[in-house]
Amino acid sequence: MAQQLTDKYGNPVYGHLGNMYPHKFSDWSFLGFSRADMQILAVLDPGQYGGEMSELDDAGTYFDLGLRQCTQQGVYNYLCTRNNNFSNRSQQGIISVSTTSEGRVQLDGTATTYTIAGTTISTFASANGQVQSVQVTATPPDSTPGFEQSGIASASDVSCLGQFSTSGGMVVNLALDYEENALRSFSFVRADTPAGPWTEVDGATFEDGVATAPISQGGCYTVESSPHGGVITGIVLACLVGAGGIGGALYWKFGRNRQTANKI
Repeated sequence: MAQQLTDKYGNPVYGHLGNMYPHKFSDWSFLGFSRADMQILAVLDPGQYGGEMSELDDAGTYFDLGLRQCTQQGVYNYLCTRNNNFSNRSQQGIISVSTTSEGRVQLDGTATTYTIAGTTISTFASANGQVQSVQVTATPPDSTPGFEQSGIASASDVSCLGQFSTSGGMVVNLALDYEENALRSFSFVRADTPAGPWTEVDGATFEDGVATAPISQGGCYTVESSPHGGVITGIVLACLVGAGGIGGALYWKFGRNRQTANKI
């Protein structure tokens, strides 16, 4: 059996735009759709109002599957057998389903804000007029290749930025949405790769589930989550005090009364 192709994020690749062959429904999955939906996509059945379909090329000219949720990650190459005749017209496409959000931001010294998934990049006006195109990816920690080797726990996406320059006085702030937890403490950290090592970024603020820090270089950023020692210690002490109080009350009510009865 041929090895499954994957994209750069490890998502499986299905089909090939240059070599399209029909597959059995039992051997194939498209976007995680049901067998019934895949049958409708293939031959418009039920609802086929076109011509003869033995060669999959005479379907009706109108089609609407309706809204569907894509539940299976992967890169899907597909074509329309009705409108793609392999010579003078082409109707092919690619659908990518991934937990990774990806985009580009333009840093040119003007005041602007970009948001990609739970990552917000803000720049402030400066004397630096150099235009820089920076690649940004944001991926959940459990889907980030290499992050499992980092040895840290994260409460946000792992957001990786390409390298950029802040010469000329340009200020860049990075904001990451994170999951708050009263029993955890948080720090804004950076590494060259998701595998680490991670170091804390100075000047970070944490408010209403958003961690913000000034950054001056590319790399990977995330919000590290660790047990909040002070809060946990306070809870344990409170539990011990409460348990002691309950024990004392029980002794006073039952134990002391028993001793008094024995003396009588």
